[in-house]
Amino acid sequence: AWWSPLGAHPLGSYAVEFEQLPGQTLTGKVVTVSGPVEATGTIELNGRRYTTDVMVSSKLGLEPQLRQAMSLLAQPIDDGFRIKLDGDF
Repeated sequence: AWWSPLGAHPLGSYAVEFEQLPGQTLTGKVVTVSGPVEATGTIELNGRRYTTDVMVSSKLGLEPQLRQAMSLLAQPIDDGFRIKLDGDF
């Protein structure tokens, strides 16, 4: 859930399916299990280096306050936001 000044708003349930072949980067696929807000994308970890590239959207449209909050850390795209982060631990 996302807590706004108006209270809790359910977002959904999500999962990450991880895979790592010997000597390769740990890769996770983000999937939406259920809920009004959809998230899809990838997460990678190679040594101490990480990369996240996740799209967040909703067929019903994102609530204005959630859109405003998302705009602080994500890039707006057609019908939602793209969260693209990378760095080192």
